[in-house]
Amino acid sequence: MLLFGEYDVTLDAKRRMTIPLPVRRCLGEEGAVFHATGGTDGRLCMYPRPEGDPSLQPITGGPNLWELGCFLYTFATPLRPDSTGRVRLPQRLVRRHSLGRDLTIIGVRDHLEVWNRIEWRTRAAEFEREMPRISAAASQMWSRPSGRAADGRQSG
Repeated sequence: MLLFGEYDVTLDAKRRMTIPLPVRRCLGEEGAVFHATGGTDGRLCMYPRPEGDPSLQPITGGPNLWELGCFLYTFATPLRPDSTGRVRLPQRLVRRHSLGRDLTIIGVRDHLEVWNRIEWRTRAAEFEREMPRISAAASQMWSRPSGRAADGRQSG
């Protein structure tokens, strides 16, 4: 499942927002439960999981990854869409991520990110300004022979 797109939504007085129809269609008729948690840079991330699969993948590999897992899973909460595709965000997530009434949901490959709309527009403008630099760096990385470090030495 590939999640993509940018969708402006509104958080109502009961802290409900509607998952956009194109996203719901991508998830299929059976729907999904979302595991919502904070991203490493403060935004709210929502990872879809098939109905009946409440599992989250373990994060292992050392002290820093343990701390990351502890952070992500401590603040995680399941969100189940209602029959109209709305999810209710807990007050603690709304407050922690500075979400107001006007939100933007973006699809980022395997998850959704929920942004305060003004913050998203600012970040999107930064992306657009930085795209030539980002593209050049990505092109350079992709053109390196496999197994070579940036300076050309064999890595590993």
